[in-house]
Amino acid sequence: MPSRTTLPHPGPDPPISPSDYLRSRCPLCFGGVNKVGESKLPEFFLCLDACFALRRNKDYDCRPGQKKQPGTQDPRIVPPGTRELPRSFLEAWKARVEAARPVKGHERRTKHASKQGEYAVDVADGEGDCVEPGLRVPNSYLDNCGESFIAADGERVKTPGQHFSDTGMMAGVCRHDRVIVWSNMWTPGEQQFYALAIIDFVMAQLPVHWRVGILYDVGCQIHRSTLKWNLLPQWMPRIVFGISVFHAYGHQWVCQLWYHPRKGNIWGLTDGEGCERLWSDLRSLIPNLRVTGFHRRLFLLDLQIEHQDRLKLCQAGVWLEKRVRATKARLALAEAKRDKIQYTDEYLQAQFEAQRAYQSRPLERQSKKKGFHAVEKILAVRQRLNAAQDLVEVLQKQLMSVPLSDSIASRNEVAEITTSIAEQEKIVSRLSKQDNDLTAVLQLGDPISYEKLEKMRGHAWFEHQLNMRALKARIIAKACEKNFETRNLTGAFRSKAVDHNTMEHTTKALKRRYRSVKSLVADYNKRRLNMMKLRGRGGISKNAIIPPPIDMKGLFGLDVNNDIWQDIGLADDEFDGTVPPWLGDEDVRNGIRLMQEVVNCRDELYLCDRESYSLQQWFEDESAALMAASNACQGVFVWFSSQLSEALIVYKLFQMMILSSSFENTFKPSVIWGRGGVRLLML
Repeated sequence: MPSRTTLPHPGPDPPISPSDYLRSRCPLCFGGVNKVGESKLPEFFLCLDACFALRRNKDYDCRPGQKKQPGTQDPRIVPPGTRELPRSFLEAWKARVEAARPVKGHERRTKHASKQGEYAVDVADGEGDCVEPGLRVPNSYLDNCGESFIAADGERVKTPGQHFSDTGMMAGVCRHDRVIVWSNMWTPGEQQFYALAIIDFVMAQLPVHWRVGILYDVGCQIHRSTLKWNLLPQWMPRIVFGISVFHAYGHQWVCQLWYHPRKGNIWGLTDGEGCERLWSDLRSLIPNLRVTGFHRRLFLLDLQIEHQDRLKLCQAGVWLEKRVRATKARLALAEAKRDKIQYTDEYLQAQFEAQRAYQSRPLERQSKKKGFHAVEKILAVRQRLNAAQDLVEVLQKQLMSVPLSDSIASRNEVAEITTSIAEQEKIVSRLSKQDNDLTAVLQLGDPISYEKLEKMRGHAWFEHQLNMRALKARIIAKACEKNFETRNLTGAFRSKAVDHNTMEHTTKALKRRYRSVKSLVADYNKRRLNMMKLRGRGGISKNAIIPPPIDMKGLFGLDVNNDIWQDIGLADDEFDGTVPPWLGDEDVRNGIRLMQEVVNCRDELYLCDRESYSLQQWFEDESAALMAASNACQGVFVWFSSQLSEALIVYKLFQMMILSSSFENTFKPSVIWGRGGVRLLML
């Protein structure tokens, strides 16, 4: 199929300024020139999403004898300002992704234990949860996020392929809801190559020093894929991924700690939901697009997007003015509440980092052989300990055999042996402590011989005890997550920040997690009963401590006196019996949220100021170009058309100029409004 697009192709040399195509898409984002390293904030924000409502039915030939045969395509219609990515570009990215990833079915993720048995959560014996290189969130949480969102599963069917030829569209919009580029979709699921193609196209037309913040409803999953399969190696150092605000509530809490735009301190008040507003603008086309031709559907989408962008351009100044006014009011309220908190910003930031570090730890997994591996570890330590002790004895005998002499050789030999003995004694001390710690975890009591320990290698007591440690760690992590998410959802509901669909999705997610915690608690208490039956058998002391049961009542309150914080019977070094301030101190929790709100509001004002300058500089360039065209006119009709176009643009930009000029702009252009500003004063 021939390409229907007029989009520019990036040249061999990296650009030093945004391309003319990007400058024509959004003057607030690309109208000015950002200096290198002028701020911690990205220079551009890209929001991605897909819509499967804008699909098209399959064409069938209605002629006699030709039924069920594919119909012919309608004539090709290409608008001059198309924003659609060519099919060939998307096909190339699809092939690239399929070549980078393994064959379907290889390295398949393990399913939930409830579906495939008690120990199905194990990837392999001895393998636990981990954090992949370049990421901050453990795999267990990312897997849960991927299963929660349909968009994260490219194989999941959203639009039946047997009924629809074109299944939807994906768009990349800026933070001002203006469409930068979009792509047609023909696969049943929301596969990642669409988003990757849009990212690659935009990045290739940006200056080499520009950083880009990308918000996507499954931003954590696309970040993981790009790193794991090395899909965007040339762009990754300049990209920061996040999740859109209203979709964040369906993600795991640990994922929100790292990807939520309100917690990253680089997003301002960008919400990433511009595509949702675009779908609302395009919803009137849904009935007609179902039965239209292939090229006519693409033409209608391009035309409607162009129309919406023209309307938004005329309101750019109004958008900026409203944004600044609302942000200043929000900042004043946050600062007033923040001043009532006694803690400093440095302390609150340190607590937030401690919260991130604690809740982002890889979770210990259950395993049938956990007790076996623990005893094996003790045996290995004892083997190394015995070898080190034997070596110390050999060195001491060697030292005693050195003849007493004042010769240099004799003194050097004594010094060398003495140094070796000191080093080996340090190793013995370290291994002895490690042996004692491991023995204490298993509650072996009095020193036990190597031979007896070998016979206890597969004892069920050790399996239950160590798996209870893993269960307790997961219960605490999930209880903390649900506690934070419930508070955030309640606050969002009171401020009417989420719609009904988002509230319903989040409520369902919280119910699923409640059932998950309930299942973990039941497993924990069941293992506790089994430990009570095993106490005093097979070498286990009758006085071995059994951990207390966990009660679901009051668990999510995370009270400081709750037994969940005690390590009785489990010898868990991760919990010292105290609740950290970021979890138990209400002032610290509120202070962290208010501190982040203040930082985000200040960053938003900076972004608006930067965008005000970009808009002014863009208008100056447009005005100069129009004046040059007017001076070059050779005929009355051409002169009149030029003057009319300039007058229309100046009239449309009237509100932008008046409102934007009231900003306290730190980015001063050389000429505030160009020669067009003089024309405006004469209207």
